[in-house]
Amino acid sequence: KGFGNPPTTFQVFYGRDNSLYFGIRCAEPDMASLNITATKNGDTNIWAGDYVELLVETQVHSYYRIAINPSGAMVDADMGAGGGVNPAWDSSAVAAVQRGTSGWTVEMRVPWAGDDARDADPLLGIAGRKPGLKYPWFINVCRQRVRNGKVERSAWSPTGTNTFYDEMKFGELYIK
Repeated sequence: KGFGNPPTTFQVFYGRDNSLYFGIRCAEPDMASLNITATKNGDTNIWAGDYVELLVETQVHSYYRIAINPSGAMVDADMGAGGGVNPAWDSSAVAAVQRGTSGWTVEMRVPWAGDDARDADPLLGIAGRKPGLKYPWFINVCRQRVRNGKVERSAWSPTGTNTFYDEMKFGELYIK
């Protein structure tokens, strides 16, 4: 699937290890101007620069966000914790970033912990059963670019606003 200008494309597949694997490619005509505002995991300054973000709503939880920037820094947060952000939550996602001459890529493994994960440890893992036709997950894959003070946002499932965070506009994800 692809979106945005410059284009962003992604693929997702299911691993037999109860994980989803995402491959995201961000075309970038001006690699020298990447706006990297964080270099360490957990640094919320990431949201001031260039990044891609995965937003996930499962059957039992609304919703999680995982952001990765071109330096490989990652921030994850539970957005459904009593209506507020819980940055202490850990997705257990693992990501690798590579930069080339015409863009950057993210490869990410996102495990899920099962239906009862919120009861076992609400600060660890994505709660929900395997996404299927009967019980899909709802996701969005988003990208932010910042050039010359101008913020450009694009999303696989457009929200119709200048933000990514309208879970009613997320696209369906299910495994056949």
